[in-house]
Amino acid sequence: MAINQYFNDITFGLIVLLIIGFLVYFLPSFIGFRKGHKYKWIIFAMNLILGGSGIGWLIAFIWSVWPQRSSLLDPIADPSGSGGMPKEFGERISEYKYYSQRSYKTNYCENCGKQLSETAKFCGRCGCQIQRTS
Repeated sequence: MAINQYFNDITFGLIVLLIIGFLVYFLPSFIGFRKGHKYKWIIFAMNLILGGSGIGWLIAFIWSVWPQRSSLLDPIADPSGSGGMPKEFGERISEYKYYSQRSYKTNYCENCGKQLSETAKFCGRCGCQIQRTS
């Protein structure tokens, strides 16, 4: 009877340990899905396949908690976060929009992509002269 109780205690302990290990292992995926991350399925796949390496788990974890409005490259491209001037919406790497087929009616700077007024002659962000085509 005592041996049977001993094995039941060990079995229960192992089950609890496996559940805790499962929760910790898939923590990046849980965070990604909870936040509604744009790349939640990629984070899940990375977590599932590379999570056991430790480095893959750490990358998946950082990616899942990273703010979605900024890129992982922002601290590398501009560690100070200022770039010598105040940041506005659209100045971060992740917020750039590429306008391959712009016309003057879209009112975007050809150089940096900032939206402009119809009467603007220079871009307020980069100082580039606006070329109007009719």
